[in-house]
Amino acid sequence: MTTPEPVPTHGGARRSPAPVPRVPGTARHRRDETAARTVPPVTGTARGDALWWLIAVAAVLACTWLYWNIAQSALAPRTPWDEGHPMQTARWIAGERGLTPVSGSGYYPGWAVMIAPVWWFTDDAYAVYTAAVWIGNLLALATIAPLAAIARRFGVSWPQGIAISAVVMMFPGRSLLADYALSEQPLMLFYALTALAVHRLWEKPSWGRAAALLAAATGAFFIHSRALALLGTVAIWFLCFCLRNWRIGLAGAAGAVLVWRVVGPLAEALAETVLLRGYGKEDVLLQGLESASLDLFGKVVLSQGWVQALGYLGLTVVGALIVALSTVEELRRLRPGIHTFYLGLALSAFLMSTIWWTRGYLLLPPDGGRRFDAWVYSRYLDNIGAILSVIALAYLLRQASARLVGLSALLFVPWAALVVFWVAPSVPVWGSTNGPANASSVLAWAGLFPEEPFTTPLVPSLANQNSFWLWATLAVLVSLGVLALTVRRPRAMVVLVGIAALATSLVADPDQTRYPPRNMIAAVESVEQATGQERMALDFDYGCPPEHGPNRAVALNSIAVWMSPRNPHVVETQKDEEFTADLVMSCEHWERAEELGARAVVGRPSYGYRIWVLPGAVQDELAQQGLLEVAE
Repeated sequence: MTTPEPVPTHGGARRSPAPVPRVPGTARHRRDETAARTVPPVTGTARGDALWWLIAVAAVLACTWLYWNIAQSALAPRTPWDEGHPMQTARWIAGERGLTPVSGSGYYPGWAVMIAPVWWFTDDAYAVYTAAVWIGNLLALATIAPLAAIARRFGVSWPQGIAISAVVMMFPGRSLLADYALSEQPLMLFYALTALAVHRLWEKPSWGRAAALLAAATGAFFIHSRALALLGTVAIWFLCFCLRNWRIGLAGAAGAVLVWRVVGPLAEALAETVLLRGYGKEDVLLQGLESASLDLFGKVVLSQGWVQALGYLGLTVVGALIVALSTVEELRRLRPGIHTFYLGLALSAFLMSTIWWTRGYLLLPPDGGRRFDAWVYSRYLDNIGAILSVIALAYLLRQASARLVGLSALLFVPWAALVVFWVAPSVPVWGSTNGPANASSVLAWAGLFPEEPFTTPLVPSLANQNSFWLWATLAVLVSLGVLALTVRRPRAMVVLVGIAALATSLVADPDQTRYPPRNMIAAVESVEQATGQERMALDFDYGCPPEHGPNRAVALNSIAVWMSPRNPHVVETQKDEEFTADLVMSCEHWERAEELGARAVVGRPSYGYRIWVLPGAVQDELAQQGLLEVAE
């Protein structure tokens, strides 16, 4: 076994032994990779250490400030499904029963478990939501630690690893989640912990480290069903690990399958506790597959890959190339290792995301409505993009390879050309991007999105209404060019990448409207105050579609959470169910109001709904106090 020669880190940083990636095209890739291939520690200068620590501290502080700044707009949920369902599940986990069911296909409960304890201390939905936002952001900032530990495994020092990890966490694909109470932040943390656990098991195989890997993957899967891609990758990688230790490999693969068979049904059962129609992700997938085509699938594959390159300004391309070339080398030696895991994870996550979003009824809806975010959806892959970007920066700090950056740019050009000339001409760039951080990685370029529709197909040029695609592609190529020029000035490179990440996030941060049902809450509180009753019974008329505003599913999910501690009872009048409460939430212009003798409480509507009072003592008392609208 030959020993690699010492290679000083940039800035003279002191570094403990750490594996070095073997990338074909460099002098190192031909070296035999046996059990514990490490680079000897190199003694650096105190000044070099201090400068890198200064950059690391500055990057962490900048990342913290960025998340705090973006989170200032998080006054209420932006999405009634991705945020509303976990918050309602958290109430159930915290011990509340008789909750208002919510609509949608449901979400795995890992995130709900994390925020459930907040409901023990307050029943104020606003307070719980704010706490959930900051719990998520603290977990996002905590993710810097495992990412830095991963970077260490690629041969950089601790301050270098912390610096590049904080920088990557500032890109829009990560930072724009800061004003949501979504499962994405803990999911990213568990992805990073899983990747770190893979490194640790590879470095020193043991049952404890294998269990840690399985536990991290299980945590990710319990948080979100799409982490099935991660769990599947871990299972296959454990099988590959049999070449090193067949007992651990077989046990780990069997454990991953067991997690899938046990944790999956358990998570679905917990999710269904507050769902109106039951868990239904499989139904959504099947519906999408029925409206899919190979043509659409190819376009979604190209656009999502292009979006990841744009979101991290080319770093994902460099990271993907490093992982791919190193995997080829590992497989050539019949020794699938770390890079094989990363390539498998990237491919499985990419495949899951593209299959999920190849939905013709969203991409090309028959009613003429358009969702731009469905074409440039980045949220399902932004965590993979972040990990690849950390690998890219760590490798470039270690190897200073402008050649690798140039090769990445050359590979990106044909991919981007297919996007610009085949995908982009028919994409509705003017369409909606209002989803929950669905398209974070492109929002820095929102100034180039046209406000009015144009006739498609329209091939992008630098001056027409579809110019976004071309300008964004040029931005990626320019970014890669700057990376190549600064790769031998590592501190300058990291600082510039950090400035770019911070700037694009600040530009991308959208001014998003929040829709808490304050008007209906105020109406109910006025009734309770007038009658002297607390937590009055409420019925929600699910059979009455609102005339304007969001649909009834949005209204239901919003009032289910925000009416806490009240729990409105869902009445499906389309199924001839009857009202049992004095107060009814129904359409602003309720057709059955006159028939039932109902009168509206004074106040403005929310979501096209308002509070109505059925005949009886409560209605009489409110009428005497002038709290009911005058009948027309």
